[in-house]
Amino acid sequence: MAKKNGIPVNLQQKSVRLDYCYSDDTQVAKFTDHMVVQRGQHEVHLSFFQANYPIIVGAKTADEMQEQIEKITSLPARCVSRVVLAADRLPEFIGILQSIVKMTQPDGQATTNSTDEQ
Repeated sequence: MAKKNGIPVNLQQKSVRLDYCYSDDTQVAKFTDHMVVQRGQHEVHLSFFQANYPIIVGAKTADEMQEQIEKITSLPARCVSRVVLAADRLPEFIGILQSIVKMTQPDGQATTNSTDEQ
């Protein structure tokens, strides 16, 4: 029997069903309102963040509220999930996302929004 890397080369491939399982720490869905995409040599890193917006309290006038807003220089954005995807699977992933976008648009046309890329 011919072998490649110690594995017989004439083995038949078989398709099997995947049983999707979630570990205890992935059971809770997290909302995300910001995404960063980074390209590696052979992979794409997708990081999903949840921004924590400030609560403006104690302002009695619009000027006081504006003063509080002016003091804000940054907002914390906590990473709720990070996924690394093989670069050769990216076109399939994008196609799936585009089909979902089309399903959610009233006219069936996909629209795109800009995202941060690094």
